[in-house]
Amino acid sequence: MASSSSQANDKMINDLAVGQLWTKASDQALMALLNTYDAFAFDLDGTIWKGNTLIPGAKEVLDLLRKLGYALFFVTNNSTKSRASVMKKMIGLGLIVKEGEVLGSSHAAAVFLKSHNIKKAYVVGEAGLVEELDAAGIQAVGGPADNGLSFDWKAENPEVTLDPGVTAVVVGLDRDVNYLKIQTAMAYLVTQKAVFVATNQDSRGNLASTQEWAGAGTMVGAVAACSEMEPFVVGKPNPLLMDIACKAAGISRNKLCVVGDRLDTDIAWAHNNGAGALLVLTGCTTEQQLQVPGVVTKPLMYIDSVADLLSIKALSPTRTAALAEHLAHAAHACLPSIRTAALAPSAEQLGHATHASHAVHAHYLLVKDTDLCSISKAPG
Repeated sequence: MASSSSQANDKMINDLAVGQLWTKASDQALMALLNTYDAFAFDLDGTIWKGNTLIPGAKEVLDLLRKLGYALFFVTNNSTKSRASVMKKMIGLGLIVKEGEVLGSSHAAAVFLKSHNIKKAYVVGEAGLVEELDAAGIQAVGGPADNGLSFDWKAENPEVTLDPGVTAVVVGLDRDVNYLKIQTAMAYLVTQKAVFVATNQDSRGNLASTQEWAGAGTMVGAVAACSEMEPFVVGKPNPLLMDIACKAAGISRNKLCVVGDRLDTDIAWAHNNGAGALLVLTGCTTEQQLQVPGVVTKPLMYIDSVADLLSIKALSPTRTAALAEHLAHAAHACLPSIRTAALAPSAEQLGHATHASHAVHAHYLLVKDTDLCSISKAPG
């Protein structure tokens, strides 16, 4: 039987969900949130840092949550970094991070390709994406190797040379993108019927602390436009990375709270997949945007910054013991199987559905449980 305290926490969270009371979270609301969830999945760019600068208070919040016994995950759609390079950056910024806590869209792409037995892929992206594919045993062509390519436009019939072994095109953020990369990606999709995979469709990102920059959605949109095909999107808000995190923590999705700065990825990721959501205003979303009529994806609660979570210092020490006991039981409980919705691509769709007339938006992917573990270790 649930305790009166647990029932009160659930009521507050449910009231927020039903009433869509999105106001800045009070200390009482944050307490309810902390007593409802057992793990937190933090976005990085715009939430924990901006560019190479930590958000003030981020380190202290993470240290406090660890001390209280919460499982922590760091989930990024930034495909330019592998999990190993993200861990290196976190350590360099003075943050504590453990192997298995970092999850990224480049890793999600590798899991997806491996689960469908794809051996070679053309990449529009950077070194981090190539590194994750290599770690999964998938040969990557293109990527940084195609930076700065020149072409003889005086040729009678100019065309790019295609590798017949390529059966997928993976597009992520590429700060060295060029016309020939887009042309090559399009040619593989149209000519060889390759599978079109996108790490994410973020329109903008916090690559610096002073200015937003064009995101991976820029490159994905260009390839989608010229190929007249739609990609399978594997990063947030797809549930793949959430299932990996929940499996590692031994919890179901409704015991995970997502903390992030984007409505269309972080908050949508939580809402679409049954997790909790807490928005921060240090990244891509402003308080004014939350008040715009017609905004579909809204968080249950928002705070100015992760630093606001430091108000939980007054939390009772008995919380740690109670959480440890709960997680011990959860680890032995029967976890929900990875969901496969009707939108999961069939084998036939996987080969041909990227054409515009058979386009599939993959918000839910068919990935075997064994694939979640087979390449979960960060390369390097």
